[in-house]
Amino acid sequence: MRFITKLGWMTLIATNLVTVWLWLAYMGLSDRVGNTTLVMVNIGRISGLLGMVMFSQSIILSTRVKWMEKFFGGMDKIYTSHHLIGGMSFILLLIHPLTLALSYLPDIKGAANFLIPQPSNWPVYFGISSLMFMMAFLVVTFFVKLPYQLWKQTHKFLGVAFFIGGIHSFFIPSDISSYPPLYIFMAIIVGIGLICWIYRSVLGAVMVKKFRYEIIKTEKLNNSVMSVTMKPAGSPLKYNPGQFVYVSFEDQDLTKEYHPFSLVSAPKDENIRVMVKYLGDFTKSLDKLTEGTGAKVEGAYGQFYKIVKPEFPQIWIAGGIGIAPFLGIAKSFDLRDNTKVDLYYCAAKENDLVALNEFNMIAEANPNFRIFPFVSEKYGRMDSGLVEKLSGQLENKEIFLCGPGPMMKGFKKQFESVGIKPELIHSEEFSFI
Repeated sequence: MRFITKLGWMTLIATNLVTVWLWLAYMGLSDRVGNTTLVMVNIGRISGLLGMVMFSQSIILSTRVKWMEKFFGGMDKIYTSHHLIGGMSFILLLIHPLTLALSYLPDIKGAANFLIPQPSNWPVYFGISSLMFMMAFLVVTFFVKLPYQLWKQTHKFLGVAFFIGGIHSFFIPSDISSYPPLYIFMAIIVGIGLICWIYRSVLGAVMVKKFRYEIIKTEKLNNSVMSVTMKPAGSPLKYNPGQFVYVSFEDQDLTKEYHPFSLVSAPKDENIRVMVKYLGDFTKSLDKLTEGTGAKVEGAYGQFYKIVKPEFPQIWIAGGIGIAPFLGIAKSFDLRDNTKVDLYYCAAKENDLVALNEFNMIAEANPNFRIFPFVSEKYGRMDSGLVEKLSGQLENKEIFLCGPGPMMKGFKKQFESVGIKPELIHSEEFSFI
C-alpha cells in the first residue's frame, strides 16, 4: 500500500529525469559548458524545459481526478504536491529568461532587448508574457487578500499562461525544435496539461459529475460551527467513511463556488451531512441557508481511513473541526466489530466540543469505543505521553490524525520518535485549498 501511494511522486520525478536525459541525448553536457556564455544559455534552456514540465504536472494534479488519489495517498496529498510543484515551476521559469539574458553580458542593451522584446519577435514575446501572467497571479496569491471565489477565478487563468508558454516553447528555435524525440515528449506532456486544464477549468461545469441535493436541516452547533443535512434530489452519492466532498449551494446570496467539507454521515444513510466551521466570508454567510435550498455535490474524495493492520487497536486524535471525518467513521462502525478505538477529541474550549454528545452515544452502544475529551484551556497541550498513559503501549496501534497542521506535525514527530512506523500514522490535511 505504501509503495502504491508513492507511485505518484515517483512518476513525477521520473518524468523530469526523462526530460533531462533527452536534453542531454541531443547534445552532451561537455558541449554545453565550454564557456561562461554557454553555461548561462544552457542553464536557461534546461530550467525552461523543466519549468514547463512541472507547470504541466501542477495543472494535472489540480484536476481532481479520483483515480489519482491512490497513487498519492489522498486528494489532500495531491493538492500539497500541486502547490509544491507549482512553486518549483515558477522558480525555474523565472531562472529561464534571467540566465538567458545574462548570457548577453557585457552587452547590456542586448540583455534588455531580450527581456523586453518587440511584439514582432512573437515567440520570445509570448514567453515573457507567460511569465508575467504567472508573476501577477503569485503576487495576488501571496500579497493580496481576495475573496475565495475571486481567487479561484484568477487561478483558472494560470491555464492561459501555460498555453502561451507552450506556444513559446514550440515555436522558438531551441532544443525542442531541433531534436524530434524531445519535441514529441514535450508535446505529450504539454498536451496532457492543456487537456486537464480544459477538462477542469473550461468544461468542468458539464464534464465533471455532480450530484443534486436539497437541504433539509441546518443546525448551529456553537458560535463558529454549524451542520447542514441534505437529501438526494436524484441518484445519491456513494462514498466511504471519512471522505469529503465539494459543495456548491444554490442560494442567491451565496457564490456558486465549490468548497470542501467532510462528511459526518455514514454511507448507509440516504442523506448526507457536513460540518462547517466559520473561517471566511463564505462559511459565515452559510447562516443564510434555509430548508429547500438546492446544492450540487462533487466527490467523494479522500483516502484518510485506510486501515493497514485491521488486527491493531486504533487511536484517533482530532483537533477542532478535524473531528468531522471521525464522526462519519464512527457512525459507520458495525457494533459487532471487535476493533478497539480510543478517540482523543481536542478543543480549545469546552464549548468547542460540538460533537461530544454524538460520540458519547456511539461509545455507550459499543464498549470497544472510548472517547477522551481534552480541553487545552484547562489542561494545556496534549502529547503522545498522555496518549500512551491512557491507551497503553503504542507500538502495535494504528493512529489517525486530523486537525491543525502544526498539531498533526507535532504528533507525527512524537509517535515516530517512540518507534511507530510511518505507514501506521495517517493524517488528513485540511489546509490544502
